[in-house]
Amino acid sequence: MTTSSLFVGREAVMTLPGAALRRAADGQGATLVIPGDAGIGKSRITRELEAVANTAGMRTLRGACFPGDRAVPSAWVADMLRRLASRSR
Repeated sequence: MTTSSLFVGREAVMTLPGAALRRAADGQGATLVIPGDAGIGKSRITRELEAVANTAGMRTLRGACFPGDRAVPSAWVADMLRRLASRSR
């Protein structure tokens, strides 16, 4: 898995997601949940993974949670399903 030259210092963080992308490319499904506090780079990591996967010809979905979603622990799943539904129209 090759990340962009601007994505420096995250090689260790990308080990598990990179392995999941390789398994997905081989036909095995994968779901990644990247938890963590605000501001630690989760969105940057997911954008980088999405770019790598899209370059490899893979379809991706990315869900997101927002501070108001704490009352609904699976809000990110609903967000992904909304994005999937809007793509299929």
